[in-house]
Amino acid sequence: MFDALIFSETFLSDIHFSDFNLENEIVVQAGGFIGDTALYYAYRGANVYSFEPDINSFNLALENIKLNPELSKRIVMKNYAIGNDETIEFLVNPNGSGGSSAYSLNGKKTIKVKSVSIRTILEEFSSNDPYLLDLDIKGKEFEIINDKSISKFKMI
Repeated sequence: MFDALIFSETFLSDIHFSDFNLENEIVVQAGGFIGDTALYYAYRGANVYSFEPDINSFNLALENIKLNPELSKRIVMKNYAIGNDETIEFLVNPNGSGGSSAYSLNGKKTIKVKSVSIRTILEEFSSNDPYLLDLDIKGKEFEIINDKSISKFKMI
C-alpha cells in the first residue's frame, strides 16, 4: 500500500511543525491525500477541515481517520477539490498513489468532482477566524490566490 515514509515524515520527523500552537485553531487543508496530515493537525489540537478530490485517496483518508477515534472528532473530511465554485473533471488515479491532478487529462479516465472556493469553505463551516491554510493542490493554488478570503488566515 503506502510507504511508511509518509507517516514517518509527518509524525516522527514533524515536517509540518513550524513552532506554532494549533490548540483549538481552525486549519483548512486542501489536498488531504490519505489523511495523515489532517490527523497530525488534529493531534496538535486543531479543528481540521480537509479536502481531497481523488476518490481513492479520499476513501483511504476516511479509513485512516476512522482508525483514530479520538482525533477523528476534530476532522471533517470532504471529497471536494479547492479552487473555484464549480464542477470539474478530475483524474481517476487507479493505483491510488497520490499525485492526481485536474490538469493533463487528455485521454485519461476522469470523474466529475465538486470544486469549492476558500470563501465557500469559510461560509459553509462558519469559520470567521481561520488560522492555517495548508495547500497542496497541484497547480490550483494559482486559482485561489485571487480569492480575497485567504486574507482571513493568519498563516498560509
